[in-house]
Amino acid sequence: MNSREVAVNILLDVLISKHSLSSSIKFFSVKLSSQEEYPFLQELCYGVIRRYEHLEAFVSYLVKKKIKNKDADIKILLMLGLYQIKYLRVPEHAAVSETVKIAKKRGQPKFSGFINGVLRNFIRNMDKITQQVEKKSYVKMDHPQWLEQLIRQCWGEKADEVLQANNRIPPITLRVNGHKIFADDFVQKLTDQGVQAEPISGLKSAFRLNKPRAIDALPGYDKGWFFVQDAGAQLAATLLDIRDSQRVLDACAAPGGKAIHLLEINSSINLTAVDIEPDRIAILRQNMARMDCQMNVLCQDILTLSSDQLGYDRILMDAPCSAMGVIRRHPDVKYLRMPEDIVNLVKLQQQILEKLWSLLLVGGKLLYVTCSILQDENENQIDQFLKNHADVEEIKITTEWGVERNHGIQLLPGEQNTDGFYYALLQKT
Repeated sequence: MNSREVAVNILLDVLISKHSLSSSIKFFSVKLSSQEEYPFLQELCYGVIRRYEHLEAFVSYLVKKKIKNKDADIKILLMLGLYQIKYLRVPEHAAVSETVKIAKKRGQPKFSGFINGVLRNFIRNMDKITQQVEKKSYVKMDHPQWLEQLIRQCWGEKADEVLQANNRIPPITLRVNGHKIFADDFVQKLTDQGVQAEPISGLKSAFRLNKPRAIDALPGYDKGWFFVQDAGAQLAATLLDIRDSQRVLDACAAPGGKAIHLLEINSSINLTAVDIEPDRIAILRQNMARMDCQMNVLCQDILTLSSDQLGYDRILMDAPCSAMGVIRRHPDVKYLRMPEDIVNLVKLQQQILEKLWSLLLVGGKLLYVTCSILQDENENQIDQFLKNHADVEEIKITTEWGVERNHGIQLLPGEQNTDGFYYALLQKT
């Protein structure tokens, strides 16, 4: 199958069956006739989901009669064709003819004339149609209406910047493993391969690639010279203030980027990493092997952890969250996450925070982290926790990044070209 054919299956799997985009691409991409088509496949799938509101609005404008659920693949085909015409440098005739071919190949020849007509109508009236559909703010911003409204409620005058940043293609950021290679030497290795990387202010081991690259083709991948991790996420290990030989717990640890970073900062700590998902634990172990590090790994629900009489000196709580801060990397979050999910996640975060607090030694520190930009998951969560506990003191986070909030700091998507993260540091008194 070519990239366009495989893209139809992936988009059906994500938008209809509600599977994650990354897992769907991994599952279906093996059907490609050539792996050289993989980058175009990725562009099509990520692009259609990033621009879904525009594409949905285009289809609604062009097709007056609703397409039946049993013909969902026809709607996906139209979106793929429209995306190529509007957003890619694909010749218009190729976008149309290839889309029609796939309809015939999928056993839908009766729709070939229909698809041809719709796409050619769009080509003739593209500017007019775009102007019409963009009268709706949520379409212009390519977010579901409820989510656009929520982000505006949360961030007011900053909302446009956040919404626009969510639709940009994120950079690849690497964290150099100082135990394996000096940062300057690694950058020179990249340069020797014609790869440009720029340092990131405030993070001595972080470098941003100027262009997307195949990660496993970069020098030292198999030797554990680097780990792919957004610059915003790299703050976590630096903020926890770990000391020699401390007992440290990384809760919700998989795939292990933050845990491995902790060991890179101080290899003397006694680190335990916990995650509930067996598949994610397997990835964590793979990353441990590649980066050549050791930690205690538990595949377990955090809420069932037994109270350890020794307790922990430091706890990194990488809370399960809505992932509203990483939409630019995972655009499917916009369509997989529902409003009720956020309410349930806030309750789960509260339960986990209570549990982990019981495992923290007096004088110990807990870093609360989310990849969300929603106040209910972040500062409001910490505010409620502080009100409910007399044995907690918030430690002010000092960093050149982020927006200082009533509690903790918030990195917004695109700020310093990072994803959106929230951090709050608490000490048990």
